[in-house]
Amino acid sequence: MTEQQMKNRKMLQDGAALTALECLDESGGDMDYAWESIQGYCLTYAENTHIIHEAKRAYKQVLRMREEEERLRRDSEISAWGELIGIVIFWGGVILFFSWVWRACTSF
Repeated sequence: MTEQQMKNRKMLQDGAALTALECLDESGGDMDYAWESIQGYCLTYAENTHIIHEAKRAYKQVLRMREEEERLRRDSEISAWGELIGIVIFWGGVILFFSWVWRACTSF
């Protein structure tokens, strides 16, 4: 493969990845619609049909990135709730301790 062919292929791959991201945003996560849009892009702009496979790879990569972002967001939310629950339990224990001390001191 010549250098120019490699540049063209890279440009089409980048375009396919960008198109995958745009289509996914447009469709609101509808993978079928996004994939049809990517195929249309590749058939319109690609001279070689192997670019469709590159687009599919890029599309799957974008989906994995989105899933990873969603997982990280959920993990951080769970972590925040866990931290809040820990703080409430800690302060509840402190209040309980001081109420026990107060009760012990005032019962004499």
